[in-house]
Amino acid sequence: MSSATLLSSSLALKNPSFHFSSTFSTPFNGRLLKNQLPCPIRFPAVSLRCYASSSGVDRVRVLNPVVEMDGDEMTRIIWTMIKEKLIFPFLDLDIKYYDLGILNRDATDDRVTVESAEATLKYNVAVKCATITPDEARVKEFGLKAMWRSPNGTIRNILNGTVFREPILCQNIPRIVPGWKKPICIGRHAFGDQYRATDTIIPGPGKLKMVFVPENGETPRELEVYDFKGPGIALTMYNVDESIQAFAESSMSLAFEKKWPLYLSTKNTILKKYDGRFKDIFQEVYEEKWKQKFEEYSIWYEHRLIDDMVAYAVKSEGGYVWACKNYDGDVQSDLLAQGFGSLGLMTSVLLSSDGKTLEAEAAHGTVTRHYRLHQKGQETSTNSIASIFAWSRGLEHRAKLDQNERLLDFVQKLEASCVETVESGKMTKDLALLIHGPKVSREFYLNTEEFIDAMEIFLFPDLFPIRPRARAVYFIGIFDITRATSFPLPLISCRLRSPNLPHFPHIVPFRSFSSSIAVSCSGFSSRLQKFTRTAASLPESAGEAEESADFVNNLRLGSMFGVWYLLNIYYNIFNKQVLKAFPFPTTVTAFQFACGTVIVSLMWALNFHPRPNVNRSQFAAILPLAVAHTMGNILTNVSLGKVAVSFTHTIKAMEPFFTVLLSAFFLAERPTFWVVLSLIPVVGGVALASFTEASFNWIGFSSAMASNLTNQSRNIFSKKLMVHKEALDNINLFSVITIISFTLLVPSALLLEGTKFSPSYLQLAANQGLNVSELCIRLLLSGICFHSYQQVSYSILQEISPVTHAVGNSLKRVVVIVSSVIFFQTAVSHLNALGTGIALVGVFLYSRAKRMNSKPKTL
Repeated sequence: MSSATLLSSSLALKNPSFHFSSTFSTPFNGRLLKNQLPCPIRFPAVSLRCYASSSGVDRVRVLNPVVEMDGDEMTRIIWTMIKEKLIFPFLDLDIKYYDLGILNRDATDDRVTVESAEATLKYNVAVKCATITPDEARVKEFGLKAMWRSPNGTIRNILNGTVFREPILCQNIPRIVPGWKKPICIGRHAFGDQYRATDTIIPGPGKLKMVFVPENGETPRELEVYDFKGPGIALTMYNVDESIQAFAESSMSLAFEKKWPLYLSTKNTILKKYDGRFKDIFQEVYEEKWKQKFEEYSIWYEHRLIDDMVAYAVKSEGGYVWACKNYDGDVQSDLLAQGFGSLGLMTSVLLSSDGKTLEAEAAHGTVTRHYRLHQKGQETSTNSIASIFAWSRGLEHRAKLDQNERLLDFVQKLEASCVETVESGKMTKDLALLIHGPKVSREFYLNTEEFIDAMEIFLFPDLFPIRPRARAVYFIGIFDITRATSFPLPLISCRLRSPNLPHFPHIVPFRSFSSSIAVSCSGFSSRLQKFTRTAASLPESAGEAEESADFVNNLRLGSMFGVWYLLNIYYNIFNKQVLKAFPFPTTVTAFQFACGTVIVSLMWALNFHPRPNVNRSQFAAILPLAVAHTMGNILTNVSLGKVAVSFTHTIKAMEPFFTVLLSAFFLAERPTFWVVLSLIPVVGGVALASFTEASFNWIGFSSAMASNLTNQSRNIFSKKLMVHKEALDNINLFSVITIISFTLLVPSALLLEGTKFSPSYLQLAANQGLNVSELCIRLLLSGICFHSYQQVSYSILQEISPVTHAVGNSLKRVVVIVSSVIFFQTAVSHLNALGTGIALVGVFLYSRAKRMNSKPKTL
């Protein structure tokens, strides 16, 4: 397969028309085509997805082969999708393919399974799709020659390794054990014990003996087990030192690689010799080879009783490797998977004792129920994450063996994109059920193919960042898309879908000749629902189009930041002017929420944003946010009425301090050393600014501090809502909070300050020199700016990372402080300016410290 760069574009819109044209100038199917072929298409509701590949950019070259073991049923379907969309387009990879599908295993008398395991020993890396282990019903279903053994068991015996399972953490997927903040990697000794035992039914009274006959001719050892007085059962099981030692080696190798502590659990107090042997061998291996290495990184190995270890696991926060005997590992791995959320969010690797050979697979089965639906042509929503991570963990091992940094970078971006996709709210039904409950509606999850397509949207920009002097197809505009470009394409593939039409693909293969395609779209209605553009870079010689697209996108985002800052400046100026003339913060805040309620109602009525359906449980979850939001804005207005705008915002620079404090108290989030260190200039700067502030007022100072507390409490409630009841996007969540806040605040405003806003009071104030009409205009403008700047802030947050948004918010505070000082001619001493500056630098350092700890957890 030749090197290629991919481009993907997605559109969802109402009643569009598409016009495709392609001009050919070279032979095709024996004919010389020189004409242009136009193709206009119109549908009532269409989602368009276009892919294009262009030669000229090298894929990541993988130096050594990888063994691929194909599987069965629904996992075989998604395995193919993953290869075609997420692996092969980006990697120049030599695959040693083995079909472990049940029919091929039957045709080869299961020899193919043995051959695949032997190839894994040769090439050291294998990726495996889920396979069927036949029972009597399966033998009959497929007409098999025999009830073949589990291919996983066969492979484990040949590789003589340990199976390690580890959760994939997504912050928005709730965990049954909420205290598990870090992954727990569980290692199962997949040899011997109950799984190789000999059991029997005892028919009646008699003695059960266990006999060992040495090969060297020594006297046999005979042990009396039990004197049966009646019918019963018996079992004899075994293990071997060589396998236990390999188990210890691979467990310690993995723990050292991860720099995590290692625990071995047994019941050696009961099985003093059997389980005691596990304990002794582990201790010997640790003392001889690993103790010094572990201590250098402040990690350790420890043996624990299985019951004690289970109790510890439930109350711990995770972050360790747990080595289990065969049966314990079988049971506890499923417990961990469910505790962390889902078996579909679990990696599984088989690692040899020397740490050199690895086979990665999905931890779940072949998803037979979904396959039956697929066979009937019905829609499925099958979670492909574990299968994607089977590829990524196998390729990661290949990258480490080959010291291939480009491949390792690809793997890390693939896993991060997978987690980001889920955390953005795009997921399959099994995960949506964990968030929304058993009555989850179709709008909250994607089908099997849509999820993998959604992953591409996150993966493409990471793999192919837009570069100057590169060409890509791009679109400009929201309601009018008119610009297009053309480029040589060896392959074009388009899929058109519609909610009211069946899925149908249009594949147009153009090979061995040069073609150009121009795409233009028109006829957009005002009900445009979604527009997503993702482009990958093409060869530098291709042109300037992408440079222009990059410039336009940066210009648009920069403009949004400018509007955000400008609206914030005007809000603070108008708000201060109003509160100075009309010092009634509850009424002012209520009026600002009233403006927001009107804007939200218009937004929904004109269909600029879909109106949410809020049920009772969602309302109960949102209500604490609304209360905290209301109190935060009242307290901010109290402060603005008492002290200078610049001083209020200097005090509000203390927000990171309250964020860390409340997160530690309510969410059990332990701050890093760098986060704590960054809080020192924040607290010190605010203290210095407060001591030297000319307009200092205890009410203004206390209310600003209290607003920090309520605002960060709102953020804590928001995090809990995101984990447990996520159903609204950011804009709708803010809109609903605005309406609730207005409803809550109106009675309080009327009760506390209502008489102050009566016509008679305003007339009296006017007679005393207050310009009532100007006051009302500025109050209206402050309300509009108040709601608008927060809406713009949420819109920006949907396009950039939260940490980048936090940095932008820090800069916004600088802009507001400087502009208010200039506008109101606020007196500022040198020490006061120094304190403010130190606090703002601390906020910036806090953002940087948080950024250091903000990467997706995919361990």
